[in-house]
Amino acid sequence: MHPTNLNQLISRGLAFIASSQPSDGGFQSVISPDKSLRHKPVLCRTTLFASLIMGSLTEIPGAAKIQQNAAGFLKQQLSPNLSLNYWDRTSSLYKSRPYPDDLDDTFIGLAALWQYDKNFFSGADYASIVRLLTAGEVKTGGPYRTWLVNPGSSKEWNDVDIAVNTNVAYFLTLLDVNLPQLVELIDNGILSHQLTSPYYPNIYPILYFICRNYRGSCSKELLKLLADSRPNNSHDIALILSSLIRLKGNPGLSEKLFNRLLTQQQADGSWDGHSFCVDSIIDKAPYYNGSAAATTALCLEALYAYQQTCITKPIPKLAAYQPAINNVTIKLGRLPNAELRDNCNDILGRVLNGENDEQVLGLAWVVANACGLKLEPYILNNFSQISLWGWMAYTIYDSILDKSSDTNLLPGANVCLRNLTSLIINTLPNNQDFQNETTTIMDRLDAANAWEMTHCRNIFTKSNLKYNTLPDYSDNWQLADRSLGHTIAALGVLYAAGFESNSVQMVTLRNFCKHYLIARQLNDDAHDWEDDLQAGHINAAAVIILSKKPKLKQIEFKRHSAMLRGTFWNETIINMHDLIFQHTAAARSALLICPNFFNAQVMDDLLLPLENSASAALKQRSLAKDFIKSI
Repeated sequence: MHPTNLNQLISRGLAFIASSQPSDGGFQSVISPDKSLRHKPVLCRTTLFASLIMGSLTEIPGAAKIQQNAAGFLKQQLSPNLSLNYWDRTSSLYKSRPYPDDLDDTFIGLAALWQYDKNFFSGADYASIVRLLTAGEVKTGGPYRTWLVNPGSSKEWNDVDIAVNTNVAYFLTLLDVNLPQLVELIDNGILSHQLTSPYYPNIYPILYFICRNYRGSCSKELLKLLADSRPNNSHDIALILSSLIRLKGNPGLSEKLFNRLLTQQQADGSWDGHSFCVDSIIDKAPYYNGSAAATTALCLEALYAYQQTCITKPIPKLAAYQPAINNVTIKLGRLPNAELRDNCNDILGRVLNGENDEQVLGLAWVVANACGLKLEPYILNNFSQISLWGWMAYTIYDSILDKSSDTNLLPGANVCLRNLTSLIINTLPNNQDFQNETTTIMDRLDAANAWEMTHCRNIFTKSNLKYNTLPDYSDNWQLADRSLGHTIAALGVLYAAGFESNSVQMVTLRNFCKHYLIARQLNDDAHDWEDDLQAGHINAAAVIILSKKPKLKQIEFKRHSAMLRGTFWNETIINMHDLIFQHTAAARSALLICPNFFNAQVMDDLLLPLENSASAALKQRSLAKDFIKSI
């Protein structure tokens, strides 16, 4: 489907949801003994569907008014301690069929509010949220009981449910707080195929909840569950499609589910309502709750996500490098073998769906613009292709070195490396300095990877990491060299313009790139240190953390994770922030050698995102500290 037609379809769906939303921002839903909601329907009002719809529309353009109204409704429903009840507190069912407040509805609602406005909660609000968790914890750090009742209450009100704990975990991951006990609970459920809950009618909502921000180690098993699913209505198709996209699952299956959803929209813009949750057990029979508005919101979420990741990439800020993407796509389409084409397209999709595509693919154009150089477009296009082929190849090589499950993509990575080598040889075939430079860059890159494999990988079991000495990142050369391939295009611009290898302009650009790449890697390491540790890899941020615990030579993740996170947020985050700013400052200083050659403002566009990310993490420090201390 053409993007314009899909946008029209999404607009019709939003119009239906808006027409279904009362002025107070809440939503009606239907209780029925039939999952399709057609038999003996009874209208009701819950907080769940306002939260669900609001969360589903987070990324959808044109949904702001619906979200604003839903946020107003949920704000009125929050108790003084920030808990939510299943029922709308103003409805008759809140009195006639009362439930206690619960963590499921509470954290689905809190997540939707946070995604709508990250400044929605105050410091006092976060303290209240911590107290809610403490009140419901089975043990420190989870898991958590569903209902907010006294621990001495009857057994039915003290259950520990995987779906509920998944929704608690999701809210915490939005705050960059990861609780190992919740991850373990979820992973055990995946491995044992025990993804059931008395609060949901089937596995599909639970898979949807898990895949929203999955942090465990069972992605392969989770993808198999998604691939083996057989959704037979729009509601469940949408849940599975959203889950597949978030886990970067089988693109062929995603396309089939996408096409099925397209054909099932009704004339009024809706999709048929279907049960999302189990409302209650009446006369020993389950009653279900759902709504056409909720199903429509879930369908829009899935269709829009598919559009963004699988159909078209948003128009980049630096559209000049789009031809490079087109050329690579065409080249992959000409591969004679279908399996190899799928292999390579999988890699291309991963790279283009990343967050740094503009910085990487546009680097040659940034340098040319900053230096005022007028090169032939095909030269800049070739350099962008070099960046893309190299990024694709080394993304998979890095993943394999990290001992992930991407060895199946090795044939595609080799295709990318061959195309990279060919382009390097043929772009400036008569410039021996450029050819020598690329050889040196590749040697240094491989040396950095060899150093990392020798010094940063340690004896690892499922729950323990042993190490004798910490890697020495004292001058950070490894952080620059492991990403040095990105500089081929940047330096190539100057070579193409006729500058020699030892020119002051070339030396200046090398120094700028060194500090830029170090700052970028430090930023990545600050975000990935815990995941890397659990994979047996001690990155630069983890070295700073562990250096503050010199007697700790073996990490037991269940025992030490909270302590390590506390060290990170108490001390290390400040060190990482300062290091990133030191290197961005050094990158700016490097340009001063050639003040009339490099436009510092243009080059600053590469540095500012790193500084903004570091500053945002520092602002989050007090919140994370409160959570870690209290949970």
